[in-house]
Amino acid sequence: MNDAGHLNQIEEDLRDAPEEMIIYLEGKTDPDVFFALLGLPRPADGLHQGVLVKGLKDEGRRRGSGSSAVTAIVDVAARFGRPRVFGIVDGDGLPLESLGSKFDPPHLGPLFFWKAYCIENQLAKTGWPILWGAMPDWQAQLFNYGPYVALNRIGAELRTIIRDLGLEKFTNPVLGSQLRTSDEVSAALSSGTVRFQSYHLEQRFLEELSVYEQAIGLDLDVAHTMLNGKWLLRHMAPSLTARDPDQCRFDWLAHAISIGGLAEVRDWWERVTGWPP
Repeated sequence: MNDAGHLNQIEEDLRDAPEEMIIYLEGKTDPDVFFALLGLPRPADGLHQGVLVKGLKDEGRRRGSGSSAVTAIVDVAARFGRPRVFGIVDGDGLPLESLGSKFDPPHLGPLFFWKAYCIENQLAKTGWPILWGAMPDWQAQLFNYGPYVALNRIGAELRTIIRDLGLEKFTNPVLGSQLRTSDEVSAALSSGTVRFQSYHLEQRFLEELSVYEQAIGLDLDVAHTMLNGKWLLRHMAPSLTARDPDQCRFDWLAHAISIGGLAEVRDWWERVTGWPP
């Protein structure tokens, strides 16, 4: 979507927000989790205190990642003088210190990052729903996902190399740009070969696994920046409770609402909107 399309979307959403304030999230179901983190059920119209909370990613269409969509629309709002348009995106593996600087005070946005891999990690931080029985050993449970964390982290590194070589997507000539020559392509691939040859897969896997396992022992908040929180809802909870993943999600949302949400998200809402949730 171009700037005009984003601006039209912003103007349309602002008309639906009495306070002329919008908070954009990545996924269509993210507002359910967001309001639960405020200790509230999701309003049918997405409005709370006159503020519109909206998820952008449309699973049925190819519009890029939710993160890029939120980033783009918030950028357009800032450039075109719409100061009360905010967005929150997933941490996606960034270090906790970096994420904290983009969420905690004095950061004013308009783009914020969850201090976790994704918003589902924040839901897990509200604790274990009491109706599921005894709380599990969190360190032991998160430890089990170490191989998946490590594989995904080295996969991201390898995809960066592939992207740098221009091989991430189908390659097409670009109108208005000079065609690439065989010598240019050969030189780029040669440099890529060197990078791949110097990349020791097993060694990097073991290094990333060690970093994650150390994080679990030292600071679970750091571990939550490395582990995809969706696994906790879709795999860990169903495995431990013998419940359907959708039921686990429902139960966890209900639990978060029942305890009043997560303090850091409630504080964020008050800081950005000016009102306690």
